[in-house]
Amino acid sequence: MKNPSPAYIGKPIEIEVTYSFEKALKDFRQLVQKERIIGQVKARMEYKKPSEKKRLKRREAQERRMLQAIREKQIESGEWDKRKQQKDKKRAERQEQMVRKQERSDS
Repeated sequence: MKNPSPAYIGKPIEIEVTYSFEKALKDFRQLVQKERIIGQVKARMEYKKPSEKKRLKRREAQERRMLQAIREKQIESGEWDKRKQQKDKKRAERQEQMVRKQERSDS
């Protein structure tokens, strides 16, 4: 009988509490997210058969190919550039709004 997968064994995470507990907790969460510890633990909690892993990998590859084909069609038809221009325009409008809002709050 196989042993169940071992618990997460990695380098210890230490956070020094200098100013406030809330700041230390925020730093801890950022560090855990950066180290991708939660994802590793979740992956170890669920066993996937090798055939299931292959199936998922094939499905993801198929989705990537499909999206790439759609993207290429949009580029050929010119729709891709139109969408990019619309996104850039919206982004510029949001930045202008933020600048105006900040100017109002400063005065």
